[in-house]
Amino acid sequence: MRRLSRSVIEDECTREGRLDGVRGTVYARPVKILWVGNSNDRPSAEVAEGQLRHKLLEPRLADAIGEPVEITSRPLWPTTEAATIMGGWLERFEPDLVYLKANAFWFTHESVPLRIERMLGPLGRPCAGASLKANSTGWLAHNTAFRSARDFARRRIQGSYHFEPDEVVQRLSECIRVILQNETTHLLVASAFRSTAQSLDEEGRQRREARRLRVHRGLQALCNELHVDYLGVDQPQDITQPTLEDHLQSDQFHRAARGHAADVDKKFALLLPACQKAMEHRRGDAKPVDSQPLAPRP
Repeated sequence: MRRLSRSVIEDECTREGRLDGVRGTVYARPVKILWVGNSNDRPSAEVAEGQLRHKLLEPRLADAIGEPVEITSRPLWPTTEAATIMGGWLERFEPDLVYLKANAFWFTHESVPLRIERMLGPLGRPCAGASLKANSTGWLAHNTAFRSARDFARRRIQGSYHFEPDEVVQRLSECIRVILQNETTHLLVASAFRSTAQSLDEEGRQRREARRLRVHRGLQALCNELHVDYLGVDQPQDITQPTLEDHLQSDQFHRAARGHAADVDKKFALLLPACQKAMEHRRGDAKPVDSQPLAPRP
């Protein structure tokens, strides 16, 4: 951690209110959290950046730990390049805490456009692309007739999964090992608490839940072996509340502003203990910049 001159420190403390008060130990930056998220964590025409759940969490966590908090969200796909991408993020953002969650969309979402593309190859790409564009077109995705047709296609044509559960566990294992190379970064790993909420029959729900459990148990075993903090559930969480229409954008898939706000309390409870552990790591690594306590400015 860089050492600052006393004048610079006093200016920063006055401006940002970050004075430890114990033997003049001052941190040169806020607590940094790398939130490995998904497309829900990006602003859209319907959700401003300040309404995103991780942005709403920043002041809540800051008040709880008494230090400024900065959360950077980046979406990740569990590809063969994931570990390399993670290494780049660690170097660029220098996080004190990494929140790494297995996104249910990766391995439980049954995509009809993806199935068409894989069945027909290059010939299926225009059709798949048109379907994806329709799903992201607000007024059309919100249309009752379109949504009924989409649900009918999902029931009649079992979609393809983007990744298999074993692939997800392997790719996240590689990311976890990259993160653990940095001993000053605390890591919290989470698995999906439920599968994606799609209008499928009971057989489809059981199929998706079996895939979710494979990822949960694989990550749980890995984190136990590596002594990494892990969050996961054997029984899926209730999916009723997150699927209320006023909690979703017009595509009926991504969280609306109310959906982000509704998720803040839950994420706060999960992240606060990890954030406190990250603070312990950082305090152990920090060096006092002055042997005398700093006097507040008049």
